[in-house]
Amino acid sequence: MFREENVRRGMALLDERSPGWRQEIEVEFINVESPIDCPLGQVYNTYYNGLRELGLSVEESVACGFSLYDVVYDLQMYPIYAEQMNFTWKGLLRV
Repeated sequence: MFREENVRRGMALLDERSPGWRQEIEVEFINVESPIDCPLGQVYNTYYNGLRELGLSVEESVACGFSLYDVVYDLQMYPIYAEQMNFTWKGLLRV
């Protein structure tokens, strides 16, 4: 799966810092392009609140699978990467 290691790192961080976070997630609505429907948005109300609560930089959020900031300027591939990242989150949460 696309960036599976990153997503697993992010899930482990949420397990550690926000026990019960999985109950906050509506898996079918995960969308890493949305500051509200992304995993941090669903747990902390917005992506930016999540960054603040977890003390993460944008770069660190990429390493945790919360963001695709590192490829946002690749306009042709970004939508494909976003779809793949959504698929990874959904797949790992349904396991």
